[in-house]
Amino acid sequence: MFFNIYLGALTAWHEKWKDFINEGAKGADGKMHYVHKNARSAYLSLKRNTPWLWTFYDFPELQMPNTNNELEALNSTLKAKLNLHKGISKERRKVIIQDFLKNHSLRR
Repeated sequence: MFFNIYLGALTAWHEKWKDFINEGAKGADGKMHYVHKNARSAYLSLKRNTPWLWTFYDFPELQMPNTNNELEALNSTLKAKLNLHKGISKERRKVIIQDFLKNHSLRR
């Protein structure tokens, strides 16, 4: 249900703004470049990743979160721990990351 609404809205948005997204101009090098690269990139990213955007609805038994907040918190905690040990070797850094992730997964 949500997927169909989303897909319809994305398609309608693209139809409305198609000319804007595909607008090009010649650069200093003489080649054509898209004027609105960021808008074009965002649309193409949504279009390309559409099949996976609503995965958490398809598998409720997995209890997947619908945001990445928990992952961002985990990354910031790990980054803070690694910054405390700036002078360590790559091998030691790998051990810290592995232990951190192992201990995190055991708490769940």
